[in-house]
Amino acid sequence: MKLRNLTWLAVFLILVSQWAAAEALVQVSRAEGQALIMRGLEKIESRAGAKVQLNDAVETSAGSKVDIVWGGAWGCRLLESSRILITGMEAKDQRMKLEKGGVLLHFKQMPRKSEFQIDTPTAVASVRGTQFMARTWGDGQEVGTTIAVLRGVVSITSKTTELRYKIRAGEALDIPSRGPKDSQRPITAEERALLADTDRIRTHFGEENTGY
Repeated sequence: MKLRNLTWLAVFLILVSQWAAAEALVQVSRAEGQALIMRGLEKIESRAGAKVQLNDAVETSAGSKVDIVWGGAWGCRLLESSRILITGMEAKDQRMKLEKGGVLLHFKQMPRKSEFQIDTPTAVASVRGTQFMARTWGDGQEVGTTIAVLRGVVSITSKTTELRYKIRAGEALDIPSRGPKDSQRPITAEERALLADTDRIRTHFGEENTGY
């Protein structure tokens, strides 16, 4: 009996280990305008149902946006003239890099002991459950990042000052690459209007895993 119990325990631990290392299903749930998935040299039209894989880049042109559902746990909206790179897809290692533009993120459910991380030119933000926005600004050698939070808490490390912050609902943090120090402040009316759209970002797959 003890041997049987140990066998079932071993099988359970193996399944848990495989689940933790498994890559999440990530796909486009909605797209407006012109958006592309860049997979190596391949360019794939970013439309509802299109799969997004590890190391894929997703780009939007002016006047365009695309929503992505990540493992049925959370969703993000890539705003116009933006680009993200998917750098981690395992259940306990979910990461993306915001290379330019902006993204809205809506978290409903994360696996236990897991954390999502977004890397930007001047900051790294980590979350478990929240609604927030990350965007880049400036061009050339002078760039910066703004993190604005609608709900929950976002942990941020500034690449410029190496300081760590906890940004809560109704707050924002501006992190320039040089010049003035990091600036913590209330979110603006414009940011609040953008963040309101996070409630309309799909976080779970539909019956056919596409659309709204």
